[in-house]
Amino acid sequence: MQNTTMQSIKLKTLDNITFDVSPATVKCSSTIQEMLLECEVENGAAIISLPDVHSTTLAKILIWAEHHKDEPVPVRREEMGDNTLTLSPWDIEYFKMDLTLLFDLMNAAENLDIEGIVHGSCKTVADLIKGKTTAEMREIFNIRCDLPGPNDYNNNNNNNNNNNANN
Repeated sequence: MQNTTMQSIKLKTLDNITFDVSPATVKCSSTIQEMLLECEVENGAAIISLPDVHSTTLAKILIWAEHHKDEPVPVRREEMGDNTLTLSPWDIEYFKMDLTLLFDLMNAAENLDIEGIVHGSCKTVADLIKGKTTAEMREIFNIRCDLPGPNDYNNNNNNNNNNNANN
């Protein structure tokens, strides 16, 4: 099937919400482009199931895709040999979101092979932790520190020595 015969694409999410989008909007996703070759067509609309993507996440992806639909599909960064990434002011605002949604977005974009979102979300996380201490990063990501402190280590050594002396 060729994309030129399609009037719209229906994307069905994990929670059974369907989004009607134009073929131009989803050109940024290599995965969706490949799925279009084998999907069913109903009344001129391709139907694609996205069983790993929640509707909240897909809605956010489609905002980004709609904004960038007239831009060329970006070249993979590893092919460019460029280690720097500059986000546009629009993208900087776009990626300002709750960390849970940002990580959901990152995972969905990775699965759908949307380079721009993967790189933008990774840059956002990198910028968030840049220059932070380990304790500050734990606080940002709500990670409990379960490593023993220096006093815990000394207490364990003393207990082991006492147990060995009693044997």
